[in-house]
Amino acid sequence: AGGGEVKSGKVKHKSRGRKPTTGPKAAGKGSGKGKKSPKETKRSKGAGKGSGSKKEATATKRKAEPPVDEPEAKKGKILSAKQKRKKEITKLYSELINPGRTLKADVIVKDILEALSKRSSTMAEYCSTNLGARVIEACLKWGTKEQRQDLLSRCSGELPKMAQDRYGHQVVLKLLLYASK
Repeated sequence: AGGGEVKSGKVKHKSRGRKPTTGPKAAGKGSGKGKKSPKETKRSKGAGKGSGSKKEATATKRKAEPPVDEPEAKKGKILSAKQKRKKEITKLYSELINPGRTLKADVIVKDILEALSKRSSTMAEYCSTNLGARVIEACLKWGTKEQRQDLLSRCSGELPKMAQDRYGHQVVLKLLLYASK
């Protein structure tokens, strides 16, 4: 009946010597500029129909390695003194902002302030960096009243300069917020 055979209620269409049109060329026949769909690219890379061995990509999650006391020796990297100081402050900062910290916040702030007092740069110069501003803001937030007053006294001479700085203005705002508490 009219181009197809009827078997058990299903209609099968006869192919007339052409491959069935599927994929990107089915919509815009003959354009030739269509990109391959992701399915077609996977098929072309695979082994083929008859081989029976399909590659299945299995993703494995990386497990976090336990912290090592001497990562420099393990990786073979040698850090300069400046990099070591920055890493030390970064570790203290990450411990300070961690809600499940083991040490009390004021002890960590005291360690950070001691490390910062050893630096040759002024507090305003340190606050003008992204990391420095974040560290000082965290110290203001979680430090004791005496530690906040100490930070205010260190920065008091250079507040106008800090207020105009890209990162320093955030520290000035936090000083105004937390210094009175």
